Amino acid sequence: MTERTTDPADVSTSASDAREPQQHAATPAAPSVGGAEPPVLHCTWHPDRETVLRCARCDRPMCTDCARRHPVGLRCKECIKETRSPLYKVEPRGYVLSAVAGAAAGVAAATVAQMAFALIGGFFQLFLAFILGSSLGTGIGDVVGRAAGRKRGRGLMVVAGGAVIVGTAIVAVVTWQFAGLSRVPLLGLIVYTVLATSAAAARLR
Repeated sequence: MTERTTDPADVSTSASDAREPQQHAATPAAPSVGGAEPPVLHCTWHPDRETVLRCARCDRPMCTDCARRHPVGLRCKECIKETRSPLYKVEPRGYVLSAVAGAAAGVAAATVAQMAFALIGGFFQLFLAFILGSSLGTGIGDVVGRAAGRKRGRGLMVVAGGAVIVGTAIVAVVTWQFAGLSRVPLLGLIVYTVLATSAAAARLR
């Protein structure tokens, strides 16, 4: 029986052939060459400020000072004004009507408060001022909002607060002139005015 001999050269050649695919498979791919860098953006309203932000509505560049949060992303300050709810858009005529109606409601509410304070004094007067301030102030806020066309906003908050203060001042001055300063419940009216102003403004927030 004839033994088959293996040539050492053939063995080394086969081993190198077997290793060759593994060497090719382990070679990392050459990194791809990237494109040109994006252009530097500058804020539309502040050209001296670089930014990476764009408005989600008009796509204009904007800095962090001009960006406003919105349910669908960041928007610029101009787009926020354009898309503001009609509930907060008050015409000049609405401010005039709300001021007149608010002043009348403020006088009426302060008159009710003063009459109640005249009947109750001491600690109970302060307790009553808390109750009347919250309830009557809310009513004045409703009157101001309805007079403006069922609107809300900071402008009407100021009108409502001013109506409370003006109404209370008118009632206090009239009482002082016709009945004397001793008939003016200063402490009760002060507490009432503070609470009513806060409640009226909060109603229109």
